[in-house]
Amino acid sequence: MNSDKARDFFSAYYEGSLDSGLKLALEQKFKSDEDLRLDYEAFSAAFADLDTLRDEEIEIPIFLSDRIATRIEEARQNRKKSFLVWNLPWFKTAPNGLALVAIICTVLGMAVTGVVAQGGFIHWPTGHEKQVDLPTFRVDGSKVTLVYQPRSSHSVVIKSGLSDTVLSTIKLEESQPVEPRLNNQNPDAKLFTIQEDSEPIQAVAVPGTNLTTTQGAGEGSLGQFALAVSNYYHVPVLLENVKLDTKMKWNLDGIDASKGANSSLQQVHLSADLRADGMLSINGH
Repeated sequence: MNSDKARDFFSAYYEGSLDSGLKLALEQKFKSDEDLRLDYEAFSAAFADLDTLRDEEIEIPIFLSDRIATRIEEARQNRKKSFLVWNLPWFKTAPNGLALVAIICTVLGMAVTGVVAQGGFIHWPTGHEKQVDLPTFRVDGSKVTLVYQPRSSHSVVIKSGLSDTVLSTIKLEESQPVEPRLNNQNPDAKLFTIQEDSEPIQAVAVPGTNLTTTQGAGEGSLGQFALAVSNYYHVPVLLENVKLDTKMKWNLDGIDASKGANSSLQQVHLSADLRADGMLSINGH
């Protein structure tokens, strides 16, 4: 059985409907082909994520209706206040009308481009970096909650770190605190990526329900390493400013998550710190 043919059986194998002979052949192929096994793990993770989406509930903010009504009323009031300067009586009789038109057009042009006149001085606009509302984390054992205190209104997307499946989209409103939880009801650890404006910001491996994992050795990506650490030591793992696809090997041992992770991270010039709340942090800076 070649790799391309084996991939045709992923769906039936996942559903448990594959013929016993083909199932045995596919499992033998997994043992001899590491890339194929990793492909199947990503495939099964994507389907597991899709299963969780069926229970996802999107809560409509209680303030949404009032905010829409307020914006509509503001738009109506602004429309009533709009006027054309040249329709005023004094403009029609003013001397040097063409010069005045030029001055008015210049001022309006400044307003459009963001130039503001204050106290006799013209202040040119300066560029501002886009605000990024990074969450803080509240950890309760193996449970992880994101805590947002937004400074602006925008969206944050939470995806599966292995399959890139969108799990939820969080609408952040200015000065409206939000505390979504990273839920993992699977036996094994699950990797979440937290993205703002399509830019990966952070990744978190959340432990699963299985408390006894003896698989301490392996190889793969940094994201898969975080899952292995989370499984072995049953702790959340935070990754920041790193490349999740960095290749590495690991051999976890003992009960100290920080010591066990650092012994493997040296090969990729990274280090891990165990925070006071029990979360293991791997930061590229």
